[in-house]
Amino acid sequence: MRKSDNIVLSYLYAEYINIARSIVNKYPGYNIDVEELLQLSMIIFCEKIIEPSFILTAKLSTFFYPFCHNKCREMIKEKGKNRTNEITQEDDIPDEKIQSSEMEEWLAKYGIEGMRNCLENLREKRKNIIIDYYYRRLKMADIAIKENLSNAEHAKVEKSRAITDLKKCMGI
Repeated sequence: MRKSDNIVLSYLYAEYINIARSIVNKYPGYNIDVEELLQLSMIIFCEKIIEPSFILTAKLSTFFYPFCHNKCREMIKEKGKNRTNEITQEDDIPDEKIQSSEMEEWLAKYGIEGMRNCLENLREKRKNIIIDYYYRRLKMADIAIKENLSNAEHAKVEKSRAITDLKKCMGI
């Protein structure tokens, strides 16, 4: 490995592509290229292994996983900065995308325009959380990363506060 042997690199690439796939599958709301993730992770991984002071104390795959996962999180943060969080007229919230029966009742009573007006009155972070959870169907862990919250539990608390604010806006 320290000699940068192409055979070893090819073997590692073939062996660890599944690790990269499993990590990307944990973040379905983002369009992460598995090949790109693997290549960027392998570069960092190989740089670390080549260091003369490096001593492997675990399985190589166990050592590789955090490199790949951290690189994926960096890519998500970068994509999050470039994503738009606005709902446009063409991007209406379709009924089949709503996960909560409570939200369906709100939509039936107030319609899309009523929901859009109330969403616009929310703080930006809370509006983004509602859109990401109910429309984009992101997991709380992904929302926490995107919104720079400490963890998924913090995202749940913010979602709960956002729903409370929505209820106040809608008079519920």
